[in-house]
Formats: sequence, structure tokens, C-alpha cells
Amino acid sequence: MKKVLISVIAVIALYEMAFRASTALWGEVNTDTRPVSLYYSQDGLLPGDPLIFLFEWRSRLPLGKVRLASGTGAFIDGGVFYKKKSDGSWVNLTEGFEMHDEQYEAQQGDPPDSSPATGSEPGNR
Repeated sequence: MKKVLISVIAVIALYEMAFRASTALWGEVNTDTRPVSLYYSQDGLLPGDPLIFLFEWRSRLPLGKVRLASGTGAFIDGGVFYKKKSDGSWVNLTEGFEMHDEQYEAQQGDPPDSSPATGSEPGNR
């Protein structure tokens, strides 16, 4: 029983190390999805997005902030993206993207009417 427990703990520790290393090397914020999500730049080279398959569920667990790829300046914790300010406080990037989307939609207004012309409109006579 003791060997099984040690084996399980070792597998969990190795998985966590692999998650943190892969996320620090290739993890980035996918701003093309709503809500924003994690993606791995290295997955583009491999068929089937194996890193997302392996690590996406882990990225949604609130077990502490994990650094994303260098250059992003971002961290992920519980599926929420953050950026550390110079004073040591944290900015919630996910919330910022959501606010940006809401403001953009408010500025755009209702989409133009896409119904077919009826013939009584100018230019359709």
C-alpha cells in the first residue's frame, strides 16, 4: 500500500512539473475565443493539440498562479489570466478582456438589418 501511495504521489508531482514547464515554455492567452483561454504555441506543430488535451483541465484548477511563456507577462490560476504589476499587485486580464468585449459590443449597437429588400425601399423599385 505504501508503494502505491508513493507511486501516485510521484505521478502527480511529475504531471505538475510537466504542466508548469510546458506552460512556462509555450503557454499563451488565446484571445480569439470567448472567454479567453489557454493555448500552447507548440501544439501547432503536433497533430491533435496534445498539450491542451493533457493540461487544459489542470489550468482550470485554482492551485496557484502559473507563469505563461516569456514575453506574455501573464499567469494563469483557475482558468483566469493575470498580469503582475510593478508594485506587486495583480491585474485580472480575463476580466479586462470581458470588459473590452462588452464595450465593443455597446459601441457597435444592433447589427444592421439583414432582411431581404421588399421593393418599397429606395433603390429597389
